[in-house]
Amino acid sequence: MRPPLRAPAILLGGLAIANLLAMPTAWSVGTILVKGNTGFPAARPPFLNEAAETQRRRWSRVAGALGGDPKLLAFLQGNHQSEAYLLAAVNARQAAPIIIATGDPVIALGGFTGRDPILTVDGFAPGQ
Repeated sequence: MRPPLRAPAILLGGLAIANLLAMPTAWSVGTILVKGNTGFPAARPPFLNEAAETQRRRWSRVAGALGGDPKLLAFLQGNHQSEAYLLAAVNARQAAPIIIATGDPVIALGGFTGRDPILTVDGFAPGQ
């Protein structure tokens, strides 16, 4: 009686592992190859099309512009008294550049994307 062939099983196992690692490898390469400062570092596929890349740059400019406006920052800090937060922003993308620029706390009312209901109207009311 002949022993079973191990070579096909080893080859099949090797192909399965390579298959499982293909997408994470592609995403990692895409992250390394990203051009310029997109403002939101993230793993992305290397085959991202130009329309998606343009949209990504637009979001970067919108959020980054808030933290780069010296008049806005001066106004916020000049009028900040005893409030717990310097500013209430719609989402974390808008809050982050201001936090980085000032070091002051900013609340993101809608969480990271703006869609998370972290506060009710009553919870947002002064004195709550």
